[in-house]
Amino acid sequence: DVTLSAAEVKALASGNPMIKESVELADELQKLNGLKRTHDSAVIRARTNLQNDIKVIASLEMSIEARKEDLKKRTDTYSEEKFSMQIGGKTFSDRKDAGEALLSAILSKAKTENEYAQVGSFAGFQILAAKSQGEYEGVLRGSFRYGFKVHINNPTLMTGQMAKKIACLESELKAQEELLAQTIADKAAQEKLIAQP
Repeated sequence: DVTLSAAEVKALASGNPMIKESVELADELQKLNGLKRTHDSAVIRARTNLQNDIKVIASLEMSIEARKEDLKKRTDTYSEEKFSMQIGGKTFSDRKDAGEALLSAILSKAKTENEYAQVGSFAGFQILAAKSQGEYEGVLRGSFRYGFKVHINNPTLMTGQMAKKIACLESELKAQEELLAQTIADKAAQEKLIAQP
């Protein structure tokens, strides 16, 4: 809104076209300044988003390559019929027995806070475990790391979840590739906004 002085109101009322034009120009200038402030704020946000997109893209590209490598290395010892897990130099083909041996290895080897210890291998991946804030956490490590919950009261559930994690590598890879495509599109949109005058 434009605030007019008493003289400007009087001049407008008198019908002076120059005063009327001056008021209209001042109003237009105020609108343009508002649009410029909005645009400048959008450009600042776009620059921040662009920097974030660049970091996310680099991270996703590394994650995708690692996951592709893991798919090449994966062996089918995770399916129900072919289940096989190595713990402490022994091979287990029964999920329940494997889960109990795995839990025992985790409890005995993962003693140091936040320091991962190898406790076995499964489907072409190392099984690592660590203690963190009084809880145990597990990781299947290939070129990428896939976390799993250590179920102290249900080791069979733990081995089942590990098998599912390995079986779902393709869908996780696809989700990462879709996220990468979205982030690349967002990056292009941010660059376009920044380039606008």
